[in-house]
Amino acid sequence: MILDPSADGTPVLVVAETNSHRLVRLSVPAAALKVDEGAGQSRRVATAIAAGRHEVSVRFTAPAWQKLDDRWAIPPSSRSLPHRRIS
Repeated sequence: MILDPSADGTPVLVVAETNSHRLVRLSVPAAALKVDEGAGQSRRVATAIAAGRHEVSVRFTAPAWQKLDDRWAIPPSSRSLPHRRIS
């Protein structure tokens, strides 16, 4: 996909339809050009912890409609990381 200005300056989204062997140009509504950078984000207050050794456990469960692809091994993001000293 490429966002490209048309001859009159309005933005056009160019999408490659590979099965049809063609490029399709779609006009982009002005409302879609403004990105809400706060969407989907939340702010959390920092937690103060004492210096020393800590164990962190992160649990992840894929949503019901998705499957974790483990055909080639456990993804690096879901492996246990070595303990590190936080000071």
